[in-house]
Amino acid sequence: MASPIVSRRLFLRQVGLLGTAVLLPGCGRALRTGGGACESPADWALLSDTHVDGTGVAGDMTARIRERLERVIDDVLTRRPRPADLLIDGDLAYRDGRPKDYALLLRLLQPARAAGINLHLVLGNHDHREHLLQAIHADSSTQPLHGRHVALMDSGGVRLFMLDSLIRPNYTPGELGAEQRNWLSRELDWSSDRPCVLFMHHNTSGGGRQLLDWEEFRPLLCARPQVKAVFQGHSHRFAFHVVEGIHFIELPAVAYTASQEQPLGWIRARLDRHGCDLELRALDGDRSRHGECRRLTWRPIDAMAVHDRGTPAKTRGRAVT
Repeated sequence: MASPIVSRRLFLRQVGLLGTAVLLPGCGRALRTGGGACESPADWALLSDTHVDGTGVAGDMTARIRERLERVIDDVLTRRPRPADLLIDGDLAYRDGRPKDYALLLRLLQPARAAGINLHLVLGNHDHREHLLQAIHADSSTQPLHGRHVALMDSGGVRLFMLDSLIRPNYTPGELGAEQRNWLSRELDWSSDRPCVLFMHHNTSGGGRQLLDWEEFRPLLCARPQVKAVFQGHSHRFAFHVVEGIHFIELPAVAYTASQEQPLGWIRARLDRHGCDLELRALDGDRSRHGECRRLTWRPIDAMAVHDRGTPAKTRGRAVT
């Protein structure tokens, strides 16, 4: 694959994040290279719906939300092997993504950053794009898509896509939009030789009611056998379903549950070219499934069904080592 390569240090300096170990959707294309090393299984910490409240509008819940995220980060740091990457799959903030929410979030994530864990933040319906970019001192001109924060990277022999389904702050439904779907289609076609996993905030269970363009999004995925799994947040529950061989995983919330039967915590994930191993770390809520492990096996790639890779788009961005 032909694309210019810059060092990770230079890349982070260019987006104003040097020393923070944060790689955000919208900071351009983050392709990790390095020969066979990227083919080794990759350990990730997967979180969602942290709903950090930096202004106190959540009232009595404010302190509990903060404590739960602190407990999750402490638990992540005690795991061996320690995850190299931590992703929060949207709804970083409590209500509408105020600047103080993101300032507090970054402070709470500091122990993970200090331990050298890369952080990836996906936007949800309670987030605010501009306020988040301001908090991390990122330049919106580095975005592959205007007004959207998307990114992709290679990890464990798998290509990971981080998508943006935010319509506007504090508005429940989500939408990818035609431009983002077209970008994703091009990048997936160019990535047809490897497993691809997507992260987005809005869940698509129940006929995709929370994603307004699910009917356009579904055939895009199903027609490309390199797409293996879609991780989602939003529902505040831990659940699985399969659509035409694609695994859809709803991540548990950190902040609060949708019902008493749901756990609060995070997912320890190990990704490889053949599938992924998931472990539920239930630290609050319903802890009856704490430590539950599940192996997801990727659906096979039918070489006859893979789209033509064509040529890379001009907005493919930069590769990071």
